[in-house]
Amino acid sequence: MKSLELSADRTEARVTVTVKREFPTGIMDWTVTEKWVFDSGNWYVHYTPPSMPLKTALERTQERIDGERIEQLKRELSGSLKLEKSVLDFGTIKQGTEVSFRIKYKITGNEPLRVRPQLLTPNLRIKGWEEGLLTPGSEEELTLEVVTSTAEGPLNERLLLMAGRADVEVPFEIVVKGEIYVPVSLSPRILRIRSAKEQQQEITVYNHSKETLILQSFFSETRALTLEPMPARIPPGGRIQIQVKQIQPVAKRDLYDNLFIEFAQPVEGQKGLALTVVLNASEKKTPETYDPSKDPQVQEWIRRHRINAPVR
Repeated sequence: MKSLELSADRTEARVTVTVKREFPTGIMDWTVTEKWVFDSGNWYVHYTPPSMPLKTALERTQERIDGERIEQLKRELSGSLKLEKSVLDFGTIKQGTEVSFRIKYKITGNEPLRVRPQLLTPNLRIKGWEEGLLTPGSEEELTLEVVTSTAEGPLNERLLLMAGRADVEVPFEIVVKGEIYVPVSLSPRILRIRSAKEQQQEITVYNHSKETLILQSFFSETRALTLEPMPARIPPGGRIQIQVKQIQPVAKRDLYDNLFIEFAQPVEGQKGLALTVVLNASEKKTPETYDPSKDPQVQEWIRRHRINAPVR
């Protein structure tokens, strides 16, 4: 394989491979580029019948010259962008804390440079960015925001600044890292119950705080679930296994039950936990990108029962 290029949202990929074949006139090689698209949990290729690989010696020589020119341009571009910082560390913060960085960079060389950001994760956002050609000697700045409302634990994210001229680009990497602290968490955050044989599953609730935690009550949106034991007490730094049981059948396929656990007293401002359970789940995998914090229905239940976690 010669190269693999992913789109920013990782739903498309361009795969380039080099093919070598022996002919009576000698060994010849050519490149094949395919476009792959991710849909419904699978990758699909857009197939285009290849053209004949037989080329004249002049064409092969021109391709070699073009390839060498591209590599030369990449070497020149590798020193054309100067970053003030390439590693950004925000330390340890509480979940929901606003985090942003102002990143300065400078263009060097004698020719204008095109710079564009390429996000590799939904936990990073860019503000105030306008793509375009930048003149040598100009100093630019972008604001990078870290989304901490749903992340937990160690965070290590990457942002690429793609700098280029014509059709050639080189990446400049920026690393954002830190630790996101949440007083109380649970794992997993999404459960799938496929059939009657799986009507009981387990979650673990962690008390990271220095306070005693009491799980006082819960609410099942569909009334089809129950939790045991409940109430439950968790000492500071402790954990407990909670059984999630389906007590009523449901007819609808892939029915999302937004289950909420309420604390007897807030712990460092956090009032409760939200758990998503997929009932009568199909065999297809639940999308990993599902985020209860972005589900309007989930947020409405959180507001109604006043267990928004954590309070900011």
